[in-house]
Formats: sequence, structure tokens, C-alpha cells
Amino acid sequence: MSRKSIIELLLAGYIEDRLSPGEKNQFFELLAADGNEDLFREILTEKIHAMSEPYNESAKAPDFSGIFKKISQEIDIREQKKARLLSVRRRLLARRLVAAVSAAAAVFALAFFIGRLSVQIPETPAEIPLSMSEIKAPLGSRSEIKLPDGTTVILNAGSQLTYGNSFNYSDRNVKMSGEAYFKVERNESLPFIVNAGPLNITALGTEFNVKAYDDDNSIETTLVTGKVAITREGSDDGSGYVDLNPNQKAIFIRQDDGFILEDVDETVKKSIKPVQAIMPEILIAPHVNTDQVLAWTQGRLILKGESLNRLCVQLERKYDVTIVFKKESIKNFRFTGVLLDETLEQVLNVIKLAAPISYSLEGKTVYLDLDSNSLNDFSKYIK
Repeated sequence: MSRKSIIELLLAGYIEDRLSPGEKNQFFELLAADGNEDLFREILTEKIHAMSEPYNESAKAPDFSGIFKKISQEIDIREQKKARLLSVRRRLLARRLVAAVSAAAAVFALAFFIGRLSVQIPETPAEIPLSMSEIKAPLGSRSEIKLPDGTTVILNAGSQLTYGNSFNYSDRNVKMSGEAYFKVERNESLPFIVNAGPLNITALGTEFNVKAYDDDNSIETTLVTGKVAITREGSDDGSGYVDLNPNQKAIFIRQDDGFILEDVDETVKKSIKPVQAIMPEILIAPHVNTDQVLAWTQGRLILKGESLNRLCVQLERKYDVTIVFKKESIKNFRFTGVLLDETLEQVLNVIKLAAPISYSLEGKTVYLDLDSNSLNDFSKYIK
């Protein structure tokens, strides 16, 4: 739906007093937003030509001061209740717009629209009943969805996304765990905010990937296009934030002693820099291969020196299995290659061919062990 159509629907709903509090918030945001004044004028002017009867100049002039007062009261009430606060600048823009559309031909159009407005503005706006929508991608599968604002989200296995009924009205806030790729529809008046654990990732219109599984000790945000700002919850003074540019990755360490830097790809490791001055828990990799990061969205795994330990975490989610190591030492074997949509057994056979490892399957449990029979064949490759 176009912005013009949204404005027309909200304006008609406001006149008829059938907007929810969230919809009223959106109406006043649109009323005050930069660049919308001409669009409101256009909508009002169109209604002049839609009138079936000519304007009667002898008719009583509409009470524009009363109309203005009602809208001003509505804005003031919303400020007092802290429901989607409008800045002083936006209030001035809104009032200038109301005054402007009362001039020339727009006077008649505004009278046509608001002349029937007889409802009383309540002193206390009703609270919005909170309801949440939840989307999950179970282990062993991926899910692709389109949010109400047009944003596309792909959820990796074992991930979930939640958002409230205020989404795309008074906010565009979502909460996630797991891994998700976002292709955000641009809307400068409503920033898109992803809450991932202790981090908030804010964007206007861009593409990025967030990996934030609860059982991982790090949260990774990789930017594909546009720009995002990462802030830590509780840093309300605006000082604790990090901006990302395309092809950069931010790695947030949940616990200082739990992140293993050697698990980062070698080409990334050389360029990683800590952001000590802003958030000491975040490392920045300024040049990453986004194709490798987003390979999961196409059912692929691109491995570049990946340890068997980390690879098995991905396999557990992808195939909904539990992997048990009978020998701890084999966790350090590393693999490079591309895995497409192979079955679990095909992947395990590739692992067996690439390293002295044997496996056995019992239901949904995989047991990995050191294969002593083939150890000699691989001894010259093992340091």
C-alpha cells in the first residue's frame, strides 16, 4: 500500500473516530513528518473535485480555530502520556500544516473532511492492548516471512522472531534469538530496531545478518548494504554505539573469557579491531565475505578453516540432531569446503573422508570418534 493510500485511510478513520491509539500515533507522525505536507495538500485538493455539490460561499465558514485546537489537544495529550512523543519541531510542522491547508481551495477541502468531526477528544487515550506475534524456524528447517511493513526476514534453524501489534504503527521493533537475515523496507519516520540479547541494531532501510543464538557466547552482526547502528541496552545517553558500513561485521562478546578469537576466519582475524573506546565487548571486522555469512539462506555452508566443534553446532541446528564427541581431541580438526543440500549422512561421510574420524548414528544422536585405523593415513597432515 502506498504512503498516500495509508494517509487517506488514516485521515478518514480519524474523522470517523475509529482509529486505534496506535493508528492515531501513526496518523500524527505522518502529519508532522518532513515531506508529507504536499501530499496532504494533494489529498485534500482531490476531495474538492470529488464533491457532488459546488461550494456555497454564503455557507457558514468552518471553525478552523476549533479544529486546530482539537488537533493541538490531541498532540499535547499524547506528549503528556509519553505515547510516541512528537518533538517540538514536529509539533510546529504539524501546526503549520493545519494552518496552511486552511488557505485558498484547501479551506473547502478541509471543511469537507473535518466538518463532520463532532467527537470529543478523550482526556486520557485508551491503552493499547498488548499482543505479540511470534514466528519460529524449528531445528532442521528455515522460514522466510514478510513483515507488515514489507521487510523480508529469513530465519535460520532454531530461531524465532517476535513483534507487537504496534509494529508499523508507532514502531518497527522486533526481538529475535537465533540467526536471521533482514532486508528492511525503508521508512525514515519509523526506524527498524532488532533486539538481540543485550544489543539493539537500528536501521532505516538496509540488509544485514544477525547471529544471536542463546547458547553462543557471541553475537555477530554483518552488514550487507546501507548502514546500521548497534547500541547496548541501558546506554540511553547515546554514547555507547557502533556504526557499521557494508561488508563489516561486529562481534559482541557476552563473556570476556568465553570467546575464542582463533575460531574467526583467518582473513577476518588479521583485520579485527577492538572498539575499546566505545564498547570493550565488541570487535569489528571491517572486511568480511558476506557470501559466506549469508550462505545459510540458500541452504549452503561455506567452510574456511572451520573447527569440527563449531561445524557440529551448525549441523545440529540444520539437521535437528545431537552430536556427541567420544574423543575431545577431534574437536580441533578443521575443514574447508562448500556443503550444499546434502543429507546428514552425506555430510558425515565427507567429514570421514577429510579427517581420521568415524561416526555412528542412533536415532537422532550422532557419535563421532577418532578412527585409529585411518589415523596413519592422515598423520602427515596433522601437526
